Amino acid sequence: MTLAEWAAALNDRIKDSGNVLFTAAEKEAHIQAAVQEYGRRRPRHFYSDLTITAGTQAYALPGGCAWVVEAILPGPAIETLQNEDPEDAAVRLRGWLLVDDHFYLFPVPREDATVKLHCVGSWAVDEVPDEESELVLLAAHARCCEVLATDSARAFAFWSGNEKFDRSQVSEHYRALAGDLWRQFARRLPA
Repeated sequence: MTLAEWAAALNDRIKDSGNVLFTAAEKEAHIQAAVQEYGRRRPRHFYSDLTITAGTQAYALPGGCAWVVEAILPGPAIETLQNEDPEDAAVRLRGWLLVDDHFYLFPVPREDATVKLHCVGSWAVDEVPDEESELVLLAAHARCCEVLATDSARAFAFWSGNEKFDRSQVSEHYRALAGDLWRQFARRLPA
């Protein structure tokens, strides 16, 4: 879904197509935050080819990659390994290390090659699988209710003539709805 499609779906849920409760930018921010929350509980797995250059040991992680689960290093076939010269074994890539946002190879590569990385990272708004969109909308809806609960917390009861207007419970209702929505989110997407 595009951000515009997400916003339209959120508008349907919170009945705010006229942007009375939230501006379009605020809704987009709630959607972005909901996608981040979804990604914390169900991170995105993907593969990326990293081109390595002879003499270069450290490489920046591919875009969207928060950490590396597995690296498939270039190397000789099993038959070659059995008859490998010890000198060749000393220079063959044998390991890797992840430090902050850099991927280090050991020893320093002596030739250009490609390393296949199994990465884990965050989702972009348009990458969330369609079958998971309801989870993101639950989180965005819950965030909206939390904001409305905070905004209405200053509401109070007052009299106008013989008629009483009691707005003091509005905040509690929004807070309860937000809690229910977060519980639904948690049930459908275990931590």
